[in-house]
Amino acid sequence: MAKKKAATKKGAGGGGVRVPPAPPPKSSSMDLGGSSARGAERIGAWADQLGRKFGRSTALPLSVAPIAGFQRIPSGCFIFDWLTFGGLVVVGRTSRLWGPPDSYKTTKLLRTLSHVQRTCRYCRCPIVETDSGAKDCACPNPRWWLKDEDDYIWLTHTDAILVSTGQLPPTAKKKQIKGVGNVYAVACAPPPHLVGQKGVPKSRDVVFVEDYRNEPMRSAYCETEMKIDRRWAEANGVDCANVMLVGGTWAEQTLETIEDVGVSRDFDVVFLDSTSMLDTKAELEKSIGQNRKVGAKATVMTRFIQKWVMAASEEGLTGRLRPSLVTTSQVRTKGIGGGGHAYKGPTDGNAFEHGLILDIKMQSAGWQFRDGAAVAHAGKFAFEVKKNHTGGPPRGKGVFQAWLEIGGERPCGDTGDLETCLGYARSFGEGYVLEGAGKAKLTLFSPYVTDGKQAFSTIGDCVTFLRERTQVYRDLRRRTLDKCMAECTPPAIK
Repeated sequence: MAKKKAATKKGAGGGGVRVPPAPPPKSSSMDLGGSSARGAERIGAWADQLGRKFGRSTALPLSVAPIAGFQRIPSGCFIFDWLTFGGLVVVGRTSRLWGPPDSYKTTKLLRTLSHVQRTCRYCRCPIVETDSGAKDCACPNPRWWLKDEDDYIWLTHTDAILVSTGQLPPTAKKKQIKGVGNVYAVACAPPPHLVGQKGVPKSRDVVFVEDYRNEPMRSAYCETEMKIDRRWAEANGVDCANVMLVGGTWAEQTLETIEDVGVSRDFDVVFLDSTSMLDTKAELEKSIGQNRKVGAKATVMTRFIQKWVMAASEEGLTGRLRPSLVTTSQVRTKGIGGGGHAYKGPTDGNAFEHGLILDIKMQSAGWQFRDGAAVAHAGKFAFEVKKNHTGGPPRGKGVFQAWLEIGGERPCGDTGDLETCLGYARSFGEGYVLEGAGKAKLTLFSPYVTDGKQAFSTIGDCVTFLRERTQVYRDLRRRTLDKCMAECTPPAIK
């Protein structure tokens, strides 16, 4: 079919001038007027249909998908947590620390582990202690869950999202159910993949019950270098009685153990220290004089990270418990031969790096010795964010100082964390720390103090109060860090 020529008319210069298009027709009752409501409705219907068909919520509108939001667990160092946009642990994702020996990698894992143990596994917020001595977190009160977890596949994606956050769906009503009692329940149709199967009813009452709150995260620590020290871990705040230590002889055994731990949903965070010491069974059984197979370890690591990602998404996009993995790695020289330049890089292989959402390089930046002492009591450590896919700055550099003595003048851990946090909180003012409010030098705002605020005559008094009331400090730290990340570029520290 021949193309129609555009209608033209002769102008003063004899050239062709395009005739302007006809005006659009007037709006009718069928005109959506650019509204996206119809599209959102169809997206929601398709998401519900696909999710129920395959047994889990496999499709969701991006605006409501819990897995699309990044929840973080802080490491205890404010400047480190700010520049990494929330901390080392990214819920449901994989992150890595790598660098040369003596660069604070293992101790940073232990410091992070101590904060994980003080975080609720459901709302992922710090568990604090109120003035009455009771524990509290950010979970809804009461927090709801399913009486039978197998009923999860019967829910629509909207109800599944609400239940995964501990909320009771608005469709739930009080019902008298035989053998259960007067409970909240929702009548649900079976998911499409169960329709017509023998023994599957046409409708089922999904029952909701109150569930636990303030339940700490559970952690497993996989040690491959055989250098974990219980005394050093306790000095860095770790509750060793509530950590499962995992070991393994060869890479396949270690990684399969970690995979089983993640799939079980009984553990929230797995720490692997480190991947550099992993090697395959076949390579370890060779004699010293035999040649090594190139890429054997990289192949195992590739399969592991692929299976780990699958395990993390097993419950679909609405899964409430998604295991996190934090690893460490040493460095080796890369790029030699073929005209490439030599450089230092981690030892985990390219496929493993693709599975990372946060990648941080660490190195020593100097040691501090007491007069006449041969052992360092403190050190400075530099870190560089090499990869950050969590919504924060893709690159960042910083330096922090840490005390390295047990029983010294300061407890082990990153120094200056409280002072740095207080400096940012003072710059934010109302709702955080307000200066010059009446006769008080400082006014601290917190839901965990009497009347919601506490006045101090000096900054030193405020620092002493926060050191003694750790639950108040953890709450202030979390809110201040959230404010810094929300504004992306925080104001100057006071």
